[in-house]
Amino acid sequence: MFMPVMMSPSPSPTTLVDGTVGEGSMNSSIRRAKCVFLDPPAHKEIYEKVKELVDSANRACFKFDITDMAEKLQYTEYHDADQGFYDWHIDVTPTKSRRKLSIVVQLSDPSEYDGGELQIRTGLLEPVTIGKTKGLAVVFPTYLPHRVTPVTRGVRRSLVAWIDGPPFR
Repeated sequence: MFMPVMMSPSPSPTTLVDGTVGEGSMNSSIRRAKCVFLDPPAHKEIYEKVKELVDSANRACFKFDITDMAEKLQYTEYHDADQGFYDWHIDVTPTKSRRKLSIVVQLSDPSEYDGGELQIRTGLLEPVTIGKTKGLAVVFPTYLPHRVTPVTRGVRRSLVAWIDGPPFR
């Protein structure tokens, strides 16, 4: 249901803000993270690589009717100082209903932090815990519940994107 692929982008954002949930509200009981959306022209190569990875995963695993990356790439940091996490959620909302695939790229080396596991519910009894290899990318349908467990040491860095398409039929 998901496909890990390797990638090693290295964005260097300057201004991080508190991450939001749902339709843009702040709720520290659901999410504690710092984020910045990356400008496409300044990060063109990363955008192209992400799109290439998603297209490949989609052809191999999902065969969804997808069109584009309608939103900017999100660079996210989860810090141990505030036990950064993101509780169970899906990436489809009433105003983001065209989202079909999510991609999460691991940017931190696993030795740089503890906790911060990306877990995805795939219908199995237990959620699938994704590996922490630096550069690992996982592509999955936006309707699958997923979370990032609290970071207890260090900083977890990731890159997230959503790929849109026509409504499911």
